[in-house]
Amino acid sequence: MICMANRRDEIWENPKAFRQQVTLARVQVEALGEEDLASALAYEVEPFSGIVASQAEVAWRVVEDAGGKDVVAFDVAVARQWKSTSKGKKARSVWMWLGAVMALLAVGADWACLKHEAAVLREAVAEQEPLDAQIRQIRDNAAKVRQSARQLKGSREKLAEAQDDIEAMRSAYPKLMDAIASACRGRTVVKSFTSTGPFEVEMNAVAASAQSCSDVMAALSRIAPEKGWKLAAGEIASSEQGTTAKFSCKLAFAAHGEEAAQ
Repeated sequence: MICMANRRDEIWENPKAFRQQVTLARVQVEALGEEDLASALAYEVEPFSGIVASQAEVAWRVVEDAGGKDVVAFDVAVARQWKSTSKGKKARSVWMWLGAVMALLAVGADWACLKHEAAVLREAVAEQEPLDAQIRQIRDNAAKVRQSARQLKGSREKLAEAQDDIEAMRSAYPKLMDAIASACRGRTVVKSFTSTGPFEVEMNAVAASAQSCSDVMAALSRIAPEKGWKLAAGEIASSEQGTTAKFSCKLAFAAHGEEAAQ
């Protein structure tokens, strides 16, 4: 590393030189010679300049108004030099050893404090473990309660649906009678109702003409769905004399006989 006094001006004037302000401990600075100080400053700016300390030329100036009682501030300029010297390698080695020694001293000074903090941390962990176990138990219980609540909600919803179905079933046949009465309007005579399954019936009726039968079935196919019933296609047959006609059809309550009614 070149750090001769007659090169400093050239380094300061070099437009490619990297510049940065650096602070070092005053006790450290006072213990270093000129070359060691140059090495120390080069290592301080190496992460920012990208110039390897062993390949750097260094110039520096003490900043009088900065720093403080325990630190010294420097304006540092570094430029790359492509041929490292044995002196630079030696200075780097010295700086590395000095840093290692200072690190060991710092570790030794803080060892007692670290042991105390470790003991406190172990005690805190020992106290925290039972609390963590209680928290996990509380969370498990809360999950079970939420699951039970969801199951209860589902049961209530199914019960409400069943109650709605029951209410619909209770009024199913009265609604069917009302639909038939509205559709017939005196034009037909219902002869029989035959149960063909749960909430499924076959109706047989007689009318004065085939046209009346068609009109009644058309009206019934329109009115029955409004009452919750569905009408399957029926059959119409006229008498041999042509004076009357009869028809039959199947009806199914929508909640039970939807497929049979189609």
